[in-house]
Amino acid sequence: MIGIDCHCHIFNIVSVGLRAILQQIQETSGMIKAEPPGRMLKTSLAGSIVNKLKKLAELIKLFSGDNEKILGMLDKHYNGDYLVFPLMFDGDFLLDTATDEEIGELRNTVTLIRRNLDYQKPVGLMQKTKVFIDPNSLSEKDITRISGLLDQIDLQLGAAGETGKAMLKAGKYRDGFTIQHDSMVAIRNKPKYQDKVFPFLGVDPRRVNIRDYLPEVGRGKTFAGIKVYPPNGFSPADPVLTGREDSIFGYCCKNRIPVISHNSYGGFATPAMNVDIQGMILPPGESRPVSHTGTYTFTKKLTDGYSAMVRERARLLNHPRIWQEILEKHKGLILVLAHFGESSDPSLPDEWRNEILLMMQKYPTLYTDISCISDETSLKKVKKIFDENPAISGRILYGSDYFLDMFFNDSFNQYYNRITGIFGKNAFHQISVVNPQNFMQSWFLPV
Repeated sequence: MIGIDCHCHIFNIVSVGLRAILQQIQETSGMIKAEPPGRMLKTSLAGSIVNKLKKLAELIKLFSGDNEKILGMLDKHYNGDYLVFPLMFDGDFLLDTATDEEIGELRNTVTLIRRNLDYQKPVGLMQKTKVFIDPNSLSEKDITRISGLLDQIDLQLGAAGETGKAMLKAGKYRDGFTIQHDSMVAIRNKPKYQDKVFPFLGVDPRRVNIRDYLPEVGRGKTFAGIKVYPPNGFSPADPVLTGREDSIFGYCCKNRIPVISHNSYGGFATPAMNVDIQGMILPPGESRPVSHTGTYTFTKKLTDGYSAMVRERARLLNHPRIWQEILEKHKGLILVLAHFGESSDPSLPDEWRNEILLMMQKYPTLYTDISCISDETSLKKVKKIFDENPAISGRILYGSDYFLDMFFNDSFNQYYNRITGIFGKNAFHQISVVNPQNFMQSWFLPV
């Protein structure tokens, strides 16, 4: 039986990748700044920075292909034996509202990375603040790739001007949604992909004409379902999605269209401090979602650390308890809460996962996937849940999160082998073949 990857991505650096790579740049900068100025880096820290830079270069290489080339790489990993669900990501809202301070911080980050790449030529005062690394630790190709990306970021920051109101908006980076959409349409129109590739349309309720795309979604259409990403700056209970008679989730219920939502404390999030939100949120200190209409002001900025910024927005906008309200309103909605609530916050390692587990016991059309859960400890926890909960084990799906999983792994084979090793042959067959085929049965095949 053929396997199914229920959660993967084939977008490239033009449509989304540049925004995603900014996270790696921020983390690398943080490691560099951790060392006091004027000192040589400790060997261990220098090695960590080099590894980060090598990872950055590899990600740039992966992201630089066109969408079909990236799809081909994934297909090669699977030896042609998997169906795939490529999920769109509407990243056009992600970094377009950065402030002057955030743009300045990113400029500083770019400068730090560039100085590290130019390690062979420390001159004048630059030497006092320079971080030295082994000149042989990075290849010329790695340096060229990273330098090329930094040049592109410099151009985009320059295009933003002094107002700070339009980060990364200029030129070909602006309309990533249309670039992705048209690429998915082209791929689906090729006969060799029509029974193998089932894209999900990226839906952000702030896109003014998003409902115009719904006729393209459903059984036999270009897109099999929709993908939403609330931490980008909207509530799952936004009126466009759920609050109106012609809501998108209502349309999905009526037409048996599956919905996949990012659902973890990690990933991406809008860096905007003031966001116009319509719909339910889960404010700090509250145990139940509340309705909100108007501007919400966050406390964590991009300069407070990428992860802290993401966690704050994820909890407010995307907590499983908000999704429980959606499932109560839209009975029978076929929903996948992706990543099984995986948390990057060590103080709340299982909160979201436990919530999702309880919800799956109550709502028979609720699924989850294990995409991007790659560390051994987390995978063993999920395997234990799989073994001990037969009532819901049939709704745990395999997804690779390719190639965002490469942020956390040295290779796809490392990622895949770790999952198959921990789950074992029979359990992995269940989550990668049996469960996904049953999932598709609920929406792909006629009643």
